[in-house]
Amino acid sequence: HPDDALIQRLCETLHAGDGEQGSRPAWEIATLRWRFFHPLGPKHLLIFKDPVKPGAEMNFSILSLGPRKGLNVLRLVAAHAESHDDLKQMLAQAEYLAARQADLFLIFTAETRLDQQLRRLDWRCMRNQPDTYMYARANAEPSMPFLFSGEAGDWGFEAITPMSN
Repeated sequence: HPDDALIQRLCETLHAGDGEQGSRPAWEIATLRWRFFHPLGPKHLLIFKDPVKPGAEMNFSILSLGPRKGLNVLRLVAAHAESHDDLKQMLAQAEYLAARQADLFLIFTAETRLDQQLRRLDWRCMRNQPDTYMYARANAEPSMPFLFSGEAGDWGFEAITPMSN
């Protein structure tokens, strides 16, 4: 399990883009540890690379591997890469894992930078993308843009590991 210093660096990197694309979870050591690395929760894999330049953001990806409707699915849940080459290196490690353990490798992102890096690496969007819906009281549009990133999307019942009897 990652120590508090590493988790703090992950939190800082996740917050580095706050305000650019809207809101995201307010990550702290305790919430990030609970979400991804708690011993009783779903298992996640962290791939990371320390930045070359002091003060630069950390390159990392957090992956989830588990069964979904009869398939073993590897999902990129959260990631940050300073360049598409950094992302390419991390994805190569994830693809190595996927080739041995998964039937499918999925990435969901609402982040412009990650989307652009994936496209530059020849990853393509699904042809038939699911629709996204939003409700706002009195048909009001939100006053700020927001993103619904993969790391926020599982804060629900799916993230609770069933207890055995």
